[in-house]
Amino acid sequence: NDNACLYGQNSLYHSLSVGSTNIRDEMSANSNYGSCVDILAPGENVPFPLYSELTHSSRDYGSGSGTSFAAPLVSGVAAVLMQRTFSDGKRVIPYILGNATVGAIKKIVVKDPSNTTPNKLLYLKKVPEF
Repeated sequence: NDNACLYGQNSLYHSLSVGSTNIRDEMSANSNYGSCVDILAPGENVPFPLYSELTHSSRDYGSGSGTSFAAPLVSGVAAVLMQRTFSDGKRVIPYILGNATVGAIKKIVVKDPSNTTPNKLLYLKKVPEF
């Protein structure tokens, strides 16, 4: 939960910096923020399977929160687009950003004094066929 511009990964070519939202369409309190965030995705109370050494199965679930839970959703959308539509990554990021729902987040984190976090929520209606 810091200004994303303070970290180097946002300057990587062909990468996205992801912030986290909650079920109320608000930016998560523990999300990164600022003009270097490219897109927001659900990342609060995300369920995941817990592996049991006793039963050797994943019948129980836990939940986690933060940008580390939002980023895999964006990566999954990118992977589906690359596998089904785009043979290279050059068109994936523009497609993801161009199809994001603008203005969907009702409350951007207060810690962003410059109010520069983009209000773009990850959205994939259907995989385009080209």
